[in-house]
Amino acid sequence: MTDLNKLWQEISEQSESLQPLEKPDFQPTAQNVLATIRTRTRWKLYFIYFFLAVYLTVFVWFDNWESRAIFGAMMLFGLVNLWLVLRFYLQMKKPDLLMSGSSRTVLQFYHDHLAEMLRQENLMGAWTTPFAAMLGFMWAFVEKTGSAAEVFSNWKFLLVMLATGLVLAPLGAWTTKWMNKVAFGNYLDYLKNSLGNLKEE
Repeated sequence: MTDLNKLWQEISEQSESLQPLEKPDFQPTAQNVLATIRTRTRWKLYFIYFFLAVYLTVFVWFDNWESRAIFGAMMLFGLVNLWLVLRFYLQMKKPDLLMSGSSRTVLQFYHDHLAEMLRQENLMGAWTTPFAAMLGFMWAFVEKTGSAAEVFSNWKFLLVMLATGLVLAPLGAWTTKWMNKVAFGNYLDYLKNSLGNLKEE
């Protein structure tokens, strides 16, 4: 624990000369930044778990194979997102890194892993949103007519479904990026500025 306290003190002392970030009310310390990053990533995992539970419940509830296929695909998207976030979270909470790493090593580790997690999740949001939108469109037909076959037998419906996916794709990408920026933007900037400050010394 003494080594860990020394590490927090070293990071904080070497970060004191940083220029203030854009938001004047954002006044972090090295210790609470790393803790907050882990906490917010954990809450992101809870969010994914919740939607996976919803998809699984709906999957079990419906006996229509098309409904199950649609929500099975949604579960697959959720599981990919879970794998993406969980592996970074487990790496960021490794106690041996915090106990043995230098301030530069810890900050670089957190910055690189957080930036890569957000990059991959933003990319995933851009790719999965159009497919999720089209799956939702098909499910509406399943609920109304009992089958999504009509979508593929009528070119107008098929065109509307494709247009829905294409229109919502940039919206999904923007929403994912915006949510990640709100949740982690200041902390990623803090890590970047701290690393820049350490390299100048």
